[in-house]
Amino acid sequence: MSGSLLARRARWLRENLLVFIVLSSWLASVALLVAQRSPFGDLSGWYSDHLRHSYAVWIFLRRGIEIYALPFGQAALGVPFRHAVPELYSNEYFLYPPGSFLIFLPLSLLGQWLPMTKGTFGLVGILWILTLAHASIYAWCKLFQEARIGAASVLSAFVGLFLLRVAFSGFYDVVWVGAAAMAARASREKRYETAILWCAVGAFVHFRAVVLAPLALACLWALIRDTSWAEWRLKKLSLALLFGILSLASFVYMTHFRVRPAGALAKLFHNEYGPMLVVVLAAIFATVALRFSGIVSAATVVLVSAVALVEMPDFRGAWWHGCIAVAPWAAALASRHSRSFKGMNRFVEANLLFVLCLETLVYRDRHGGALGVGAQFASDYRLDRPHRPDR
Repeated sequence: MSGSLLARRARWLRENLLVFIVLSSWLASVALLVAQRSPFGDLSGWYSDHLRHSYAVWIFLRRGIEIYALPFGQAALGVPFRHAVPELYSNEYFLYPPGSFLIFLPLSLLGQWLPMTKGTFGLVGILWILTLAHASIYAWCKLFQEARIGAASVLSAFVGLFLLRVAFSGFYDVVWVGAAAMAARASREKRYETAILWCAVGAFVHFRAVVLAPLALACLWALIRDTSWAEWRLKKLSLALLFGILSLASFVYMTHFRVRPAGALAKLFHNEYGPMLVVVLAAIFATVALRFSGIVSAATVVLVSAVALVEMPDFRGAWWHGCIAVAPWAAALASRHSRSFKGMNRFVEANLLFVLCLETLVYRDRHGGALGVGAQFASDYRLDRPHRPDR
C-alpha cells in the first residue's frame, strides 16, 4: 500500500473520528436500553416524562391551548390515547412551550397508530430522545474542537456523559442544549442570523433556554454593527421572531392559570443559607466571566443563577435542570475574539466548577452529576428495581 494512500486514510480517519465516536456511543446506548428491564423504558425505572409529553401532543391536537389552562389530569379527560398516563401528573400543569409538541409528534403518532405495550412504547421514546442527545453531543464536541480550548476532551466527555444521563431518563432538554452549541458555532462563523435562529429554536422547545438570551442579543448587536440592512437574512430573523413570540405567549398564558405560593423564594432566603450562597456564587463567577471572557458570558452567568434561584423552591432533586449551567460555555465560545486564548481557557475551566456548584446548591443531585450514568448501574440505581408508584 502506497504511502500517499495511507496518508489519505489516516487523514480521513482523523476527520471522521468524532462521527465514529458518537455513532459508537449511540450503538452502545441502544444495546444498554434493549438489555435493561424498566416499566417505562428509561434506564432508572421510574422516570416517565417521555410518556407524558407523547400524551400531551394528543391532548393538544384535541383541545388546543386548553392544555395550558388546566392541570394535566383535567386536560386529559375525554382524550383517549393508547399509552395515556394522566394519573402520573394529574395535578401538574403543562410547563413547556409549543416546540415540545413538534419534538414528540412522531412518537405520539407512532404510539397511537401501531399496537405495542406501554413498556415498548416507553423504550421507543427513550431511543428517540437518545438519538437527539447524540446530535447534541456531536454539536458540543465540534464547538470545543473549533474553539481549540485546552480542556476540549475533558469538557466533551463531561457534556457527553451529562446529556446521556438526561436522555436515558427521558428528558428532552438535550434538544435546547444542542441548539445552544449550534448557536455558538454559527456565531463564531459570523452567521449571526443563524445563531439567533438557533437561540429561538431553543426557546421554542424549552423555557429554560431563556438563558441563551444574552447570546442572542449579542448576535443581534453584532449584526447591526457589522452588516448593512440589505445583507440581513430576513427569513431567518422572521422565523426566529415567530418562535420567540410563540414561546413567550405560551409562557404568559400558562402562568396566568398556574398558581404558585406567594413568597416561596423569600421564605427560602429567610430559612436557609442556600439561596445566599447561590448569590455569592453568581457574583464570583460573573466576575471571573467578565475578566476572562466578556460581558456576554458574565450576563449569562447572572441569568443562569437567577433561573436557578427561581426554581429553587420547587425543583430540588430535579438534577437535569442543571443543564442551564452549560449556557456560559456557549456564550464564551460564540466569539473568536472575546479575550485572550489563555483567559478563555481559564474561564471555561472555571465554568465547570460553576456547573458542579450549581448542582450541589440548587438541584441537590446525589447521584454524581454527569457521572450519574455510572450510578444507574450501581446499587443506588438498580435496573431490576421495582417501579416506584409515587412518581
